[in-house]
Amino acid sequence: MPNGTTYEGEISKNMANGMGRCWWPDGSFYEGYFQDNMRNRKGEYVFPGGKERYLGEFLDNKRSGEGEMRYSDGTVFKGFWENDMPSKSEECEETYPNGSKYVGRYMDGL
Repeated sequence: MPNGTTYEGEISKNMANGMGRCWWPDGSFYEGYFQDNMRNRKGEYVFPGGKERYLGEFLDNKRSGEGEMRYSDGTVFKGFWENDMPSKSEECEETYPNGSKYVGRYMDGL
């Protein structure tokens, strides 16, 4: 893990493996499952600044699987992720601060 990173949790093979918490120098935070120092399976990641957060599944540090992303403007995205982007093969729901919703699919993050 990068210099200045604080980790608290299970360790195996001299790496974060199992349940744990991690704080990075940029102010981001993760609580959940680690495998070989990477976010894997289910957890919660709080982005730098603390105003955006993702709760869901990860694969090799990337949002992958079912999850919910809460953005700083109040938008909430619920759906499936692939390689850190909304999945183009699964339907999602995005709720905006004014109460309107989008239900459908994304293509290349749009």
